[in-house]
Amino acid sequence: MRLLEDERPVLLGEIDAVAQQLRNAEAREVYAELRAAVEAGEVSEGLMPPLERLLEMGLETGRIRQVHTAHGEMAALRVFQRTPQGSALKATCDAANEALQSLQEHVIEGLTFSVRGPGAFSLSLETDQTTLTIHIDRHGVRVRSMEVGL
Repeated sequence: MRLLEDERPVLLGEIDAVAQQLRNAEAREVYAELRAAVEAGEVSEGLMPPLERLLEMGLETGRIRQVHTAHGEMAALRVFQRTPQGSALKATCDAANEALQSLQEHVIEGLTFSVRGPGAFSLSLETDQTTLTIHIDRHGVRVRSMEVGL
């Protein structure tokens, strides 16, 4: 994956912060390789898993926004969306959006969220013609069920 100029400083700062905390020499070596790749502006497929973990941790905890401001967070999010994990999450959103688009011109009769577990939620949407249930968790957004012609 090719990196843009404004993405590199955020990634380098996060890599350095994580590498300082690592006790395991093997893990430090992986992050040293990742750092060299980011400096060169090109991250190979083999370095995607540590890059994804780095971004996931920094974005979920809010650290990237806190340390690198909103612009840094946007740059990190752009990189994450180009990783395999980010692309897979985007695909789940696209599928859910497609299901939601099928409800255009329906009359919404009910809309409820419920907790399915830590960080996992369900959205139930009832219209005059359909009931749609969507699950939302760290693995993405998935249409769980869709009943038509109620």
